[in-house]
Amino acid sequence: MESSNTKKIVIWGVILVLVLFSVYFVWLRPAPQKATVDEFGNLIESQTVGQDLVSLLAELQAVKLDTNLFDSPAFVGLTDFTTDLGKEPQGRNNPFQSFPGVR
Repeated sequence: MESSNTKKIVIWGVILVLVLFSVYFVWLRPAPQKATVDEFGNLIESQTVGQDLVSLLAELQAVKLDTNLFDSPAFVGLTDFTTDLGKEPQGRNNPFQSFPGVR
């Protein structure tokens, strides 16, 4: 009789511990800090996500190209040596073309 009561107490104790752990992990545990890591594995603490893309875009928009290169005699004097290879067969015949209703 007494072993039955001991089993009940142990079972209820285990259930209570499980409930307390689940309450802690669901509601009481502090929210984890979201850490940002760069491509080398270094921790970035105070930078907002996407800020690096915004700064990269600003750097790219600041780039100015000198188009005088295309008017220079060295560029104009370049010769195109491409060779036409002619027409070659493309792929194979459609194996389903002989079926009615297939285009």
